[in-house]
Amino acid sequence: MEAWNKLLTRLGTRDAFHIGAFIRQSDKAFTWTNAHNADTLIQSRIDMIYIPIRIEYIGGTTEILPILHDIYDHAGMTLHFNNEGRQKPRPPTFNKGLLQNIDTKTAFLET
Repeated sequence: MEAWNKLLTRLGTRDAFHIGAFIRQSDKAFTWTNAHNADTLIQSRIDMIYIPIRIEYIGGTTEILPILHDIYDHAGMTLHFNNEGRQKPRPPTFNKGLLQNIDTKTAFLET
C-alpha cells in the first residue's frame, strides 16, 4: 500500500471520491459486496477514479451506482466535472513589447 501511495503522489493524482470539490451524489460508499447476511457481509470500495491534482479545482460530482446482484457483484462509478469551473480558452494577446522597438513598430504600421 505504501508503494501505491508513493506512485499516486509521484503521478500527482488523487482519488476523486476523497476530494472535497467533488460532491457525492449517492450515499453508497462501497463498489463491491459479497451479498451475504450482516454476520458475514463484506463490502469494499475496490474501484476508484484518479484525477490529476492540477485539475481538482474544477470540481464536480461522483456517484457509485446501484449493484445489480443478479448480473454482477461490482457497482459502477461515475465522475462529472463542473462546466462552470473550467477555464475558457482566451484568445492570444498582442505582445505590446513589439511596439517598443521602432523597427518592429514600423513593420506593423506598414502591414
